[in-house]
Amino acid sequence: MSAVTLIPQGDNMNGKLKLGLVIALIGFLMLACKGGSDPGGPVGCSHDWNVYTQTTAPTCITAGLQTQTCKKCGITNSATQAGEPAKGHDWLYTQDSTPATCIAPGSGSRECQREGCDEYEDDAAFPIDPNAHDFNDDWQETKAPSITEDGELTRYCQREDCEAKETKPIERLYAITMQTEGNGTAVSNPNNAAARSETVTITAAADPGNIFIEWQVITGGVTLSNTETEIAAFTMPGNAVTIKAIFDELPITVEVTNNIHIYNGTPQGATVAYFGNMNEENAGAIIVRYVNAGYDSEIPPINAGDYNIMVTTAGGDDYPAITVPLRVGTLHISKAGGAALAAPILSAKTSGSITVEIITASTGQSVEYGISTSNTAAAAIWQITPNFAERNPNITYYIFARAIENSNYNQGAASSSLTILKQEAETFTITFMQLQDEELNITGPEIQLIGNESETTKPITVDGQYDSIKYFFNGSPITGNAISGDKGRTLTVNPAFFNNSTGTFYLTIEVEKDGLFYSNIITVTVRL
Repeated sequence: MSAVTLIPQGDNMNGKLKLGLVIALIGFLMLACKGGSDPGGPVGCSHDWNVYTQTTAPTCITAGLQTQTCKKCGITNSATQAGEPAKGHDWLYTQDSTPATCIAPGSGSRECQREGCDEYEDDAAFPIDPNAHDFNDDWQETKAPSITEDGELTRYCQREDCEAKETKPIERLYAITMQTEGNGTAVSNPNNAAARSETVTITAAADPGNIFIEWQVITGGVTLSNTETEIAAFTMPGNAVTIKAIFDELPITVEVTNNIHIYNGTPQGATVAYFGNMNEENAGAIIVRYVNAGYDSEIPPINAGDYNIMVTTAGGDDYPAITVPLRVGTLHISKAGGAALAAPILSAKTSGSITVEIITASTGQSVEYGISTSNTAAAAIWQITPNFAERNPNITYYIFARAIENSNYNQGAASSSLTILKQEAETFTITFMQLQDEELNITGPEIQLIGNESETTKPITVDGQYDSIKYFFNGSPITGNAISGDKGRTLTVNPAFFNNSTGTFYLTIEVEKDGLFYSNIITVTVRL
């Protein structure tokens, strides 16, 4: 109820007039605003609010703000409500050397791309990438294809604790049906079914007394590599295939009455006896062929080994040549015995080695040489060279020879032995007296051109106390390869040094010590 102002009684008319004006003013104000008032608006305004509208946009981290105004007085309501939710940061990631994978986050930096936001993180964790798997090319067949269903290949993520996998189909197989007409068999490889684009080999085999004629493609539309050979091939299409082998009876028969023998003897050829009977006249002559790896001829073989005996026919007046061979047995030619060899002959003997002459086998076989300290070939150590190095002195050695087994000949028996006493080499040491021109009589070494008891080379050694050493032969200095060792202190002589001549020869040795020269003459005897 509105307050009433009492007017003092004085002038009754004036009082009534003033009271009426007050009442009228209060009624006008009540008509101007109905329904209460707002502290921020006109007193007594009964607000009629508009719907909430967004007046503040949301940011990355704060929500938007909605307000409402009075339709009558236009004042904004002090009560607000939340508008659109905060948008969150719009991160732009910059990756470093650690990318995110399917099981682990990566690392790097990130900054917000929204206008007005300058949020930045230098060490940010990249979220796990559910698609960043580590697949390799190791596809494994997890389901085999069949004629009715596709197969399946699977590969797996290589990272530990990740079970992700990828699959791809294997196209199903297509049926292969082999048929025959006549007496024979026909097979395919692969058998019964094959994959699209796979190479398929087909093989026909005629029964005895029959011959293969041709292949026929019944269904499938494939092209054969050859329709007239027992073995052919084609590329598998994306559909089933049916192929037929055609056989026919042979116009002749062959009867081998002397059916396959085993021939043991020398590899100089063997003869196979046969008799052929034909059930048709003018069918052509019978031909015998000898066949093994690398050999196919009508001429009997001369090398040891196993050979198939094939019987074919040549063309005749009434029938063409039959090219399909009929196997009727096997010829076996044994290896001949190895060549017998004589005992080895000594070629040279030194303090460290023994050499025998090279032996040639009459059969053309290679020869090997054995050495032993007992006169037993079974205990010998065998080698293909005739030189035996690193032999010990003062030991008797026995040397053997034998022919080596080859494709036509067996290993030969060991020969009788060559007996050699391996002696230590003799060394002649020349020592000069410290008196100028003082003579010292020394008997020189004896060497021989060929022999069993003496060395064919001899070293002559001069005492190492001298400043220089020179050798002379028939007055001429010996230089070059004839002198070996430290300062030429050792001279090795052999028959070749004396032009392979026998007789007595003289070597002069000159030495120098502290400016004084000394000389000596030694004799060398060369004999047979």
